[in-house]
Amino acid sequence: MSLLPHDRLESSPIVANNRMNRERNAVGVNSYERDIWLSPIEFLTERSKKLSSVGWMDICCGRARALIQSAQHLETRFPDHHFHLAGIDLVDTYDPIPADCKSITLFTGSFFNVNTDFKFDLITCVHGLHYIGDKLSAIQKACSLLTPEGTFIANLDLNNFKNPSQRNFHKDISAWLHDNDLAYNNKRHLLTAKGHRFLNIPFRYLGADDQAGPNYTGQEAVNSHYEQR
Repeated sequence: MSLLPHDRLESSPIVANNRMNRERNAVGVNSYERDIWLSPIEFLTERSKKLSSVGWMDICCGRARALIQSAQHLETRFPDHHFHLAGIDLVDTYDPIPADCKSITLFTGSFFNVNTDFKFDLITCVHGLHYIGDKLSAIQKACSLLTPEGTFIANLDLNNFKNPSQRNFHKDISAWLHDNDLAYNNKRHLLTAKGHRFLNIPFRYLGADDQAGPNYTGQEAVNSHYEQR
């Protein structure tokens, strides 16, 4: 098996697929609310009742439709607040941003290349981790970008973690998540982290396999290979 480094993986047709999270809305049938069991509009509205500056980073944001819908709601309801809504995606297929939406920033490229000192109240990655090679470093970076009371939530399939010398490596990943107070819902395949923190990763990333086949979503995904440090 030939494992791919970041640059080759990100140009893979599996990673650049157009079927996962391109068209999702903030709420409704085909939405973030349904896939991560959280409405970004409701979450950010509640946070805005307590804070005058609120931020959301959406990793693998697709067409940025949920960001746009959330920005329109928040900027209308809280006209004197400062909002920072950041979207990141490898593919530049965003919906047009309305002229009255002043709080949205979009970055086309790898999440690993994003540099910011801003800390976010909410960070989401709706089905995006399925296509990231070094999933653990992505989780580590997302947690480091949270405010002290921020929330990171992402879809995650533990079966997409592999170790060449260990058959049930997903159990090690599950234990690592638990030891770091990262909540994982096996039934929903949902990872949740609360509050800014730096995670120590005891595994070394080896590369990614973009020929892993479908995961629980029924769509082709990427296996991430690690070994013990």
